[in-house]
Amino acid sequence: AVCREGRGRPRSCREMSYGAVATPAAGGRINGFSRPFTDKQILFWLSNTGSVVYFLVLAMNFYGADSEEPLVHAGLFHGLVGTHMAIATLGFCCWLFIECHNPIHPTCFGAMLPDSKRWTDKKWCREHKTKLEGLDHFCVWLNVSISRSNYVPFLVLTVCGVLQYILQALTGLLILTLWQKDMVGRMAQDWDPHALTFAVAMVVNECVSVGIGFGFVMLLIFHIHLLSTGFSTYTYLIEQRRIMRPATAARGPRPAAQASDRQALVNGSGDVELPETAGDPNAV
Repeated sequence: AVCREGRGRPRSCREMSYGAVATPAAGGRINGFSRPFTDKQILFWLSNTGSVVYFLVLAMNFYGADSEEPLVHAGLFHGLVGTHMAIATLGFCCWLFIECHNPIHPTCFGAMLPDSKRWTDKKWCREHKTKLEGLDHFCVWLNVSISRSNYVPFLVLTVCGVLQYILQALTGLLILTLWQKDMVGRMAQDWDPHALTFAVAMVVNECVSVGIGFGFVMLLIFHIHLLSTGFSTYTYLIEQRRIMRPATAARGPRPAAQASDRQALVNGSGDVELPETAGDPNAV
């Protein structure tokens, strides 16, 4: 079924079961690969891809280097790197799905979510120029809206990011400590008998992993909080703005149109645009 809900049209399609598809207006974004790309989107691509490749090159050079002695606790190394590669692959699949999928169209992932008000209300998205069911926010790092149809892959991508960078940092830390003698024996050169160059490269990996991983951790904590409270990212921002505003008595009564718009946004029942995410550290 196609839901053609819009201004001046019946709202009965809001009550339809999950699977109704809104018709996008001309000029709206289709998916994350729709142009124009954003600086943050390109930075996300380069930073995550670069950090994974950088880590794997270091790990494989360490493990594959010529040595007379076998690696101590080789099974632990295999487990860490193998698990890291599996999680990174899962995260890549989720990222690719989110970037390629048009959030207007329903998916099996959306069917996993409950038919509660948060996930069934349709809100206007100015970037896609249509209403999206269960709209949470527009992700500036992926350049696509996160709604009911792609929220589960988005959450899995976030969890994978947390685990991936924990494993990268942990593996690097073990190479610098537990496998320090193996590192010197395997990576030492005539001009660098203590393998300081490789050690510095591994410290860079630690800094990058902690830096990017911290962002994923904060994002995961934020969305766990949203899931526990029943708020979407947009309604959370609206409530925070309301709390931070001066008291009504000090600034006079709120205009009727502004008050009705805010209530419509919170309830998901108005034909009004949601606020911009620019400047919001959690709008990712």
